[in-house]
Amino acid sequence: MSSIQKDFAHRVETTVQKYCTWLARNPGLSKEVELGVKLSSYLLVHLVDRGDSSDATHQMVYCLSDLFSFLNDIAISRAYPRAKLPYGNNLKTWLTVVEYCEVCFELGAQKAWGTSGKWTTVFLVQVFKCVARVLLVTRKNEGLLPFPPIVPLRREAVGEYELMGDGRSDLTYTLGSGVVIRRIDGGPSYNQMAQGAGEDFRTLVKENGTYVFKGSALLGEILYCVKPLIHLATMRFAGRNNWAQWFTSLALEGASLRLQWSEYSKRRFTPEQEWQYVSRLVSILVYLVRSPFYDLHVKSMILSVLLGLRKIFPFMKFVLNPCIEFLPAWHETYFYLWSH
Repeated sequence: MSSIQKDFAHRVETTVQKYCTWLARNPGLSKEVELGVKLSSYLLVHLVDRGDSSDATHQMVYCLSDLFSFLNDIAISRAYPRAKLPYGNNLKTWLTVVEYCEVCFELGAQKAWGTSGKWTTVFLVQVFKCVARVLLVTRKNEGLLPFPPIVPLRREAVGEYELMGDGRSDLTYTLGSGVVIRRIDGGPSYNQMAQGAGEDFRTLVKENGTYVFKGSALLGEILYCVKPLIHLATMRFAGRNNWAQWFTSLALEGASLRLQWSEYSKRRFTPEQEWQYVSRLVSILVYLVRSPFYDLHVKSMILSVLLGLRKIFPFMKFVLNPCIEFLPAWHETYFYLWSH
């Protein structure tokens, strides 16, 4: 490696370290910056790209912005090496990345290789997700995970913590035995503790794992994980607008929830798992906007409401018109409706 390459690599490494330190010191501000970048990018794409590829371009912007936020969360977590955060789990990390990008994968494959390429990509993505979630629940005891499995870091709850390598070592000192002791003035103040700033960093990320999945609860979770593959197989042989694929998916989801109901009713799940179980119950309502039920009963109702609002409130056409235009593309995209 030449001296120029070494100098360039050193500059890049230094810049990345400075950026990670800035993220750790300004977690709230970084979230606002990410939101600003996402909104400005969306508006720019909306103004510039009005062609057939606009849906794919918009999704690309959202995908990249979500990945940017996820990478920032990882960078912030590395400033707290003693905290037990889920970013070290490679399988869960890759599953999170795939679920952030799945719609982008589908739209890109359809544009590049047509319908056959789209469904091949959908199948491969669902196989990976199924295998990953089954491995997580059977080997890591991580079931009833959200979508994506690693939730965004609650940066606003970050209080006063010792950062790695940021010049705050004066808050602690090391004994001869190697034990690190925090100084009296090194912890959060009483007011900060009262406001929650002294919260343990491990609580900033919701984690599962205290409940051991076994028996009917484990069977229900595995059934939920393989449901998309069974649905895809049924759709392949019966057709996308056939009631068979609709009822098959609904029956599998109902069976999964029923198998886990006993554990939920006895409150054996962790609070995060209970919340995810409830969200799965509520998500059954999504079947109202899935074909063929959507085509026969819901589509005309939604269009009537949107057109009626546009007629009553003409000033809302800037919001309603994109919704009306996007509705067919939204319903034709598999991962918008059948991701899980």
